[in-house]
Amino acid sequence: ITQQIDTVIVSVFLTHGETAHYRVASQAATLTWFGMQILQTISAPYFARFHHRGDKRSLARLFRWTTLLATASAAPVLLIFIFFGRPLIDFTFGPEFEGAQPMMVVLSIGYLVNVMCGPVGSLLAMTGEERWASRAFIVMSATSVTISLVFVTLVGPLGVASGTAFGFAGYHLVLRYRTWRRLGF
Repeated sequence: ITQQIDTVIVSVFLTHGETAHYRVASQAATLTWFGMQILQTISAPYFARFHHRGDKRSLARLFRWTTLLATASAAPVLLIFIFFGRPLIDFTFGPEFEGAQPMMVVLSIGYLVNVMCGPVGSLLAMTGEERWASRAFIVMSATSVTISLVFVTLVGPLGVASGTAFGFAGYHLVLRYRTWRRLGF
């Protein structure tokens, strides 16, 4: 539900065309997060293993390397979207969707913040902090929906993109803080 609520908000409050633009932007922006998804899937079992062994040094090293590699994969995607987003959308979806580019950039910035925080969700889940992470997720999801509902009438789909980006970036920033407080890195 939380992965689609932004699109639902746009579709309820705005036109079909704006919804189509938002959907293009939303789907394209997930490319910014793609490297982290892969690396997180690979690193999660090792987080659990290192935590179980009490090997905090290896845990911290894996976390840092995963974060660095994911950021190195995400930053170029955002730059491509900023400088070549319109022609890329034109080539992929057609010129009528070029208006999706600003939303794609805003959402990609939110994803880049996530990536730069590292794989904090899986790290906390693998080290016994899943309940805390779940509570943070609920609070940040509600915040994201609230911001999106307020901004959809003021700014349109770009407002929803801003609320959504704030929500998932904020969630990962909160988890990053918890990781630092709990694990010291």
